[in-house]
Amino acid sequence: MSDQERFLQLWPKLTHNQRRFVMALADHPTKKAAAESVGLSPFTVYAWGGEVDEVIELLGGDLMSGAVDTLRSVAKKAAVVKAEALDLSDNRLKQQAATEILDRVLGKPRAGARDAEAEEDNEIIIRYESPYE
Repeated sequence: MSDQERFLQLWPKLTHNQRRFVMALADHPTKKAAAESVGLSPFTVYAWGGEVDEVIELLGGDLMSGAVDTLRSVAKKAAVVKAEALDLSDNRLKQQAATEILDRVLGKPRAGARDAEAEEDNEIIIRYESPYE
């Protein structure tokens, strides 16, 4: 099994916080610094060991580049899964998928921002601000 295949096998097993920590290691020289940068206790990350350490080892010195390349290679598959969720019979899951897709494409609404305003003729105007500009 190649390193990339092993990484693809292990990455989904990690929790959200474990993934955040692994990615933070690209910008920090120690596990302690990486843990603190994402709001985790260093004691917690040192206790994980096992699969987390294996993922770190697989990514090696080129941590961010390797992770990004690997995740890009499966991004289309992930997008298809999200899009397929729009066809589920469970309306709650459909709403969650729709919100996540819109948030990623359009950007999450800012807290306190008015996304739409009613005009006198009951027309709704939606203002869109790209997060990429």
